[in-house]
Amino acid sequence: MAATPRPASIDAGAHTADDGYFGPDSVTWRVASHPALGLAAACAGTIQMLYPQVMHVVDQASTFRQFPELRAQRTGEFAATVFFGDKASADKAGEVLRRIHASCHAVDPHTGEAYTADKPELLEWVFNSLTWAMLRGAQTYGPSLSADDQDRFVDEQRTMARMVGLDPDEQLRSRAELDDYMQVVLPKLAYGYDTRWFKAITVPSSLPTSPGQAIKHVMMWGSVALYLPEHRELFGIRWNPIRQAANGGGGAGRADTDRRHAVRQGGPAVPPLRRRPRLRRPEAHGRPRPARRQRRHRGADRRGVNSGPGCDDGHTGERREPMMEAVPDTVTEAVELLRAEGYDDDFDVCADGCAAPARTACTASRARRSISCSASKARATRVTRRSCSA
Repeated sequence: MAATPRPASIDAGAHTADDGYFGPDSVTWRVASHPALGLAAACAGTIQMLYPQVMHVVDQASTFRQFPELRAQRTGEFAATVFFGDKASADKAGEVLRRIHASCHAVDPHTGEAYTADKPELLEWVFNSLTWAMLRGAQTYGPSLSADDQDRFVDEQRTMARMVGLDPDEQLRSRAELDDYMQVVLPKLAYGYDTRWFKAITVPSSLPTSPGQAIKHVMMWGSVALYLPEHRELFGIRWNPIRQAANGGGGAGRADTDRRHAVRQGGPAVPPLRRRPRLRRPEAHGRPRPARRQRRHRGADRRGVNSGPGCDDGHTGERREPMMEAVPDTVTEAVELLRAEGYDDDFDVCADGCAAPARTACTASRARRSISCSASKARATRVTRRSCSA
């Protein structure tokens, strides 16, 4: 195998003391030097968010939502340093990354578990999904790798595992083991509430309107072509042979098709997502419209009984008579009548002449009170409780 030089975009500089942990004869330099690495990195960075706890960390302890391109830039700089830098630079980059992960705290909203980004289970998923995506990109877009080269690449990535904080001796060593891992982890993946905004940022949903957007659009769909069908299904991305052919349509697509036909007999590895049922009026199905729920009045007594002129009782369904038989002439008389009926709140009269509970901040502009204003509003000729139907 011919030696692979560093990419032209990476300047080793005078400070580089050696070829690092991989070197020009490694498969890692061949894969990482290919232009398709960007598509593989975008694929890995997106499917990694399908792991719920990984997405929770990004949602709660990072600035990705505000600065999405900054995270991609820093991840690319870290990978370039480990792949093409000397050993001292790679070790320093790994130390900084582990310190950052240890400081990122999150709480699982479903279980209440508090954890950090350096949780081994999360590190294994992020590390293995990146290795898998890089091989997936090489299989679809290049460079062409033999089966032995793919196994060698997986074995070389154990050095990267040590940089992120994993035990290199416990990591996978072949492409077959890596593919098995990606299948085993599928039931753990999910499209959560916080994955929605991530998809809105990373996966294009509209046609581009500028050359720059067109380039990003093509590259993003090129990375989506590397997803497994289950990944696209979770993201709700429609895929077809035409789009597959437009984005490379190589061995990865054929392998997915063969696997789908093999799995179809026994059911999909991930249950298909059900569409949200379309809501229809009850009359369309021949059923009467349900009775509208009575809204409880804010002035109801503390026993939970809706009260007011001609109001239905929320508990018995019986018609209740108005609480006040007589119509008061003044605010003071209204307050006395309400107190006589058992309403024990402390009423005051504001500057506008409106009787309201002392704990309520009464203003002339906010007339929705349990007692109508008779002094500041000429149309209110009597003071009573607001009807439940209002």
